[in-house]
Amino acid sequence: MNHNFAKFAAAAAITTSLFASNVFAQDVAPAAEAPVAAAPAAEAPAAETPAADASTGSATAAPEATAAPETQAASAPVEEAPAETPVAETPVAEAPAEAPVASANETSAEAAPAATAPVAEAPKAETAAPEKPKEEPAFKLTGNVQAQAIKAVYNNDADNTLDNSFLRANIGGKYSSDDFEAVINIRIFSPAFGNKNVTDVTVDQDGNVKATKTAQDKISADTYYAKYKWNSDFGNFSTQFGRFRTDWTVAGNFGTYVDVHLSKRGFLARDYQHDALGVGYDVGVSSFSLLLGTYDSKFDTGYLRAEETLKLGDAKISAAYRGNVLDPIQHTAEVTHRIAGRASYYLLKNLGVYGEVAYITTGDGEDLTAANAIKPEYAQGTDYTPFFVGLEIPTAGILNSFYAELEYFKDRDELNKDADELAWTVSLIKKFGKHSKIQLSAYSENEIADVAIAARFTASIQ
Repeated sequence: MNHNFAKFAAAAAITTSLFASNVFAQDVAPAAEAPVAAAPAAEAPAAETPAADASTGSATAAPEATAAPETQAASAPVEEAPAETPVAETPVAEAPAEAPVASANETSAEAAPAATAPVAEAPKAETAAPEKPKEEPAFKLTGNVQAQAIKAVYNNDADNTLDNSFLRANIGGKYSSDDFEAVINIRIFSPAFGNKNVTDVTVDQDGNVKATKTAQDKISADTYYAKYKWNSDFGNFSTQFGRFRTDWTVAGNFGTYVDVHLSKRGFLARDYQHDALGVGYDVGVSSFSLLLGTYDSKFDTGYLRAEETLKLGDAKISAAYRGNVLDPIQHTAEVTHRIAGRASYYLLKNLGVYGEVAYITTGDGEDLTAANAIKPEYAQGTDYTPFFVGLEIPTAGILNSFYAELEYFKDRDELNKDADELAWTVSLIKKFGKHSKIQLSAYSENEIADVAIAARFTASIQ
């Protein structure tokens, strides 16, 4: 590879992205803030304003699979349509016999001609056509406490009460308005659950060294980002920077092959965030995003990720690409190309099918014994094509969600020793009141007959 050309191209791309983000952030001019002229009273609609869907803003949005069962989207309040303008009554004696009496749904111009029985005109300010409801600036405190436990039902040669468990808390906040959004979430683990250890070293008078290990809370900045938004006649534009997630999973065990390594799967295995600068464009049924992510402060290693989603009524189709294209600029490295697609179709609420497929290939043209070589994500010259299909089944209101999924991954044992090509999971979600939720799964581990049971209980402050 021509390293000088690659360095120049990467530097130009990163500089352009950062310059564009800075300009967007300092020159915000959202179309939603432009004054709207009041419409004449005669044009005021009498019908009620339909409630907009909280996630799409559409009044006729079709149900679809939840991208992440952990996160429950709060419904946005919808401004009610203004009450009908009262029409002044016309004395019956003065009205001509052929003049119809104005109905409550008719405008003043239709109710009575000016030459016969004029009707008092309501102030225009009260009967103007309502503007598109704006998102009122709001800050919401977010947080929860979670407990999780996993136990293998088969004999895995581990003599423990539980195979794994944790106790953690999430605390943060979210600010949102028409033109800006910001999120911060801090994750805190208990020291009793195998988290960060600090070694204290002391030396006594005889010169003996004594090391003492003490467990401490593990605190991490889980998610934080700032997002600027511009609405225009050509579509909705956005740019954001920070640490944020992209998640395609439904039940939680399989999927999102474009982001997560194929060796990582299991109960709610979703901990993959991006330290990145991204842009987005939404218009009609299309939603596009592009981000540049990095693994270090110098942008010496990193990747490019692009995603396109189409919402077509009750169906949703997505395609994405991710490649570690920044790695070869300063290092000897192979590029792993990840191409993935997913689709879902829902007949009714909680009744739908979904699935995902990916093609992941790694090059084989670099000498990785060089001093500045980077170990590739997958072995040189390898190709993988994993896929899974899932079904969400209604339970007549007994459960909030119930999923069954089956995954096939040829040559899985190259990444997970003694693993079968097939894997399965059955998952359910049940909410209790406004603050509590349990997620329960039974799934296969390495072999299809290796059954494990996992549960996560979440108590939320919202």
